Order: sequence, then structure tokens, then C-alpha cells
Amino acid sequence: MTASRWKSDKDRRAEVATEYGRFGNKRTVAKRLRLRYDTVDYDLTLWQKEHPGQPFPGRASRRRTDRMEQAVRLRADGLTLREIAARLACHYTTVRNDLLAWDRSGAVVLNPAVEKRLPGDRIQQPDSTGTVVQLRRPRRGGAS
Repeated sequence: MTASRWKSDKDRRAEVATEYGRFGNKRTVAKRLRLRYDTVDYDLTLWQKEHPGQPFPGRASRRRTDRMEQAVRLRADGLTLREIAARLACHYTTVRNDLLAWDRSGAVVLNPAVEKRLPGDRIQQPDSTGTVVQLRRPRRGGAS
């Protein structure tokens, strides 16, 4: 029998849960940790019972929320989608989707100048009135 790299089953479950939080795919976790798929599945089930209601550590949705907040702030500062994507190390369509998801969520941004911005414009000094304005895309065509 080979020696295990984990001191206990609980340590293994914690690592499985962390890897699942990072990758969100049981098969990927099994491959990375050199475990059987059913072992990963069982460990995740037990981890959820031990930590009811908690998200897996390093969950991708938490990283996405952070990226969305950064994208909204950078867009409010007047950067283009491609400039934001370069700063956040992702694709510009990811930035676009994040901004649309932020808009659909009803979240607000503290920068009234966002509403006045035209494509290609740069905002040198954001308006400092402190009013809360929803981030919205202008409507294209259609009835008024």
C-alpha cells in the first residue's frame, strides 16, 4: 500500500473542496488530484454536510463578482472594453458580459459621468457630485 499524501480523510476532503471551488468540475479535480471520480463525488458530499450552506473555497462566482466590480469601476473611469480586458487578463466579451450582468442585477455605480459617456470618449475627471446612478446601456433605435 502506498503512503497517502493527506494526513486524514478530512484533509483530503478540504483539498478536494478547494480544487472543486477553483475548477468547478469533478472530473478535472479527480484528474488533478489523481483520485477516482466517485471518491471526489463522495468527498464533496461529505464536505457539504460538514459545512452546510457554505460555498466551496475559492468558488469561481466569488472571483467573477470581484472581476465584475473591477470592470464596472474601470468602465466608469472611461476605459474601453478592450482596455479593461487587458487590465483584468480576460477577453473583451467577458468584460461585456460582466457589465451586462452587473446592469441586470440592478447594482449601482457612483459616477454620474457614466451616463454621459459616448463610445470612444474618455472621462478625464469623474463628476464628484456623489449621486448614485444606475449603469445602463443606451437603447438603440426602436420606439420612444
